[in-house]
Amino acid sequence: MEREKTMIINAPIDRVYDMWVRSSNYPKLLSHVKEVTLKSPTVEHWKVELAGIPLEFDIELTDIQENKHLAWKSIAGTDNSGFVHFEPVPEGTKVTVHFNFLPELYPAELVEKLGAGGMVENQIQEDMDNLKSRIESMAKAA
Repeated sequence: MEREKTMIINAPIDRVYDMWVRSSNYPKLLSHVKEVTLKSPTVEHWKVELAGIPLEFDIELTDIQENKHLAWKSIAGTDNSGFVHFEPVPEGTKVTVHFNFLPELYPAELVEKLGAGGMVENQIQEDMDNLKSRIESMAKAA
């Protein structure tokens, strides 16, 4: 299952990037993220729930460019990868999130046919909207 979302966050790129890289805060900001544990500076263990399916995986940050780009790939557990790209725009920061994942329990075709893809899409959109609001609020307070 491959997805991409783009949004404009009304905050300077350095603040958006800084808040985004603090993955330990994700359980407070994103409903599907239950826990993120740092195993090393570039490896994290994630516990998430998407469309009612609990998933766990370790990711390795594969490309870190401050205020520009973050990329990851799973190294254990649920197969996933993706990137977040940050771009300054007059309104603040354009953020593009691209990710690819496949719950190991179900083939991609079955996930899509059962409508779980749409459920995941809605959940991710809600979380992205919430993250945008939280980052904008935190940036104004700073």
